[in-house]
Amino acid sequence: MNVIPTLSSKGWAVTPEERIDAILAYYQALNPSMTNRYRGKVFSLQSAIWRGGMNMDTVANNVQVDLTTILTNNFPEGAEVTTTAVPIDEDGATYNLNIAATVVSDGRSYDMATSLDKVDSRFMTEYNVERT
Repeated sequence: MNVIPTLSSKGWAVTPEERIDAILAYYQALNPSMTNRYRGKVFSLQSAIWRGGMNMDTVANNVQVDLTTILTNNFPEGAEVTTTAVPIDEDGATYNLNIAATVVSDGRSYDMATSLDKVDSRFMTEYNVERT
């Protein structure tokens, strides 16, 4: 079984729901310049935005590829991610990044949104994530 350190008093993220939450929180918080040793191997939202530039479809695709890689590494039985960038104003300057994901652990399928509702999600509270 894969576990993920949480860097909190909780200790380890053990359940699939806790692991999904930790992965998303770390993906949001990481900065690829934090390490030289793993240059080019750190996936983060910041990096996905930088690589996508001003093209939000490219950013959404980068996030989808990154999260698919991360989730597949942590849930080797299977992971599927879909992302879309939806403009929320007419000038196209502000977007919602919609992410849907499903992972498989011990033969059971876990939906990301449902999983985050089942735990005290750091990702949802720390980053003020809204459900659409």
